[in-house]
Amino acid sequence: MTSLVRHKSLKKSGGSSRYGGQARYGGSGTHIRVVVLGQGGVGKTAMTVRFVTRRFICDYDPTLEAIYKHNTYIDGEQVHFEILDTAGQEDLKSPNLEEKIRWGDAFIIAYCINDQCSFDEIMRFKFLINHTKGSSAHAPEVPVMVVGNKRDLELDRMVKTSEGEKIATALGCMFLEVSAKESHEEVRTMFEKLYKRCKACTALKLSPTAIRKVMDKVSMFSSGLGNHSRPLNRLPSFATDSMEI
Repeated sequence: MTSLVRHKSLKKSGGSSRYGGQARYGGSGTHIRVVVLGQGGVGKTAMTVRFVTRRFICDYDPTLEAIYKHNTYIDGEQVHFEILDTAGQEDLKSPNLEEKIRWGDAFIIAYCINDQCSFDEIMRFKFLINHTKGSSAHAPEVPVMVVGNKRDLELDRMVKTSEGEKIATALGCMFLEVSAKESHEEVRTMFEKLYKRCKACTALKLSPTAIRKVMDKVSMFSSGLGNHSRPLNRLPSFATDSMEI
């Protein structure tokens, strides 16, 4: 197992976009881009560094942004992570933040179990993801996990586990509570679950709704041929319009 960490300041990005590309499956492994969102001080960097290096470091500059690269194996498959640790002070209305969301394949929305204000921001981050990535019936599912960090501060807890589960379910997200300070395994599980959901969403080329629409159109197309029908070598062009990647 090898790890590479690349720190890159994104505060003064100018000219052409630093963000581009998409998840790739196959070849020398899977490439996945994860964006970690949340208020400053919730532990976004601590969780990311814990996953990449196995170490816990408690003090970070909340204004610093970085992209971390990490190569690992999940279920015997090589996975190449690129993780964008966003600055906690960034305005949710910033066009720069929307650009970062467009870059990502999957998302973590982090809050502290001992900070009600950070929990209250979850819906706004999820709305921004939906707005930027699309949330219509024809848009691909975007894997999002709501993560309650600092589970070790149980005596200072302000947000119940049930509250985290409830909002994650309501928003169509996965949910997990972790302690970046106490457990590397919990943090690794978080990224593994997100990867598996991202891979499943990509593998399901057609949603049930899209399949029904394609089959209905194919049926109409075939019935219109009447007695002169012949085997179709390929689906009509309108069928591919309903595919969700």
